Amino acid sequence: MKKILAILGMAAVSAMAISASRVGPVSTYGELKANGGKLSGTCPDYSNQAVQVKGMSLFWSSGADSSTVFYSEKAVNAMVKQMNIEVIRFAMGVTKEKFEDQGRGYLSSEQGAILQKGYLKNVVNAAIDNDIYVIIDWHIESSNGNTSEAVKFFEYAAQEYGFVVFLIVGS
Repeated sequence: MKKILAILGMAAVSAMAISASRVGPVSTYGELKANGGKLSGTCPDYSNQAVQVKGMSLFWSSGADSSTVFYSEKAVNAMVKQMNIEVIRFAMGVTKEKFEDQGRGYLSSEQGAILQKGYLKNVVNAAIDNDIYVIIDWHIESSNGNTSEAVKFFEYAAQEYGFVVFLIVGS
């Protein structure tokens, strides 16, 4: 099974018209980096200090309506306010493997791609507004990672949102 994961640094969001409505972990820690097996921030107070962020992972974005309701700005705002999350994982359903009959996967159809980009916009905009980190997971369960499609998608996301994108491909 191949995993493709993008870790987005929210510090480079100058291309966006959206700005944070509060001071959160992104403003506090800056871009996160590996530092001796631990995460540290790039802001001066945290450049040599280990940091830990808490958060949520969303269910497949190609799932049933009962799970996709969480792919909204309202849901992300509630998680930040009520659970104090600092990072959210966007588990994008990519192919037809799961929930095949619904056609909601990014690669399932043109309509599926539009739906997934809409969910992405909702979650990323809410993350920016709340000054929290976002992890975008190109979520598949097969041995075919659709790597070329993943690269195109992450190029789109990086251009659209002005992020620093670190693409990790593994098995």
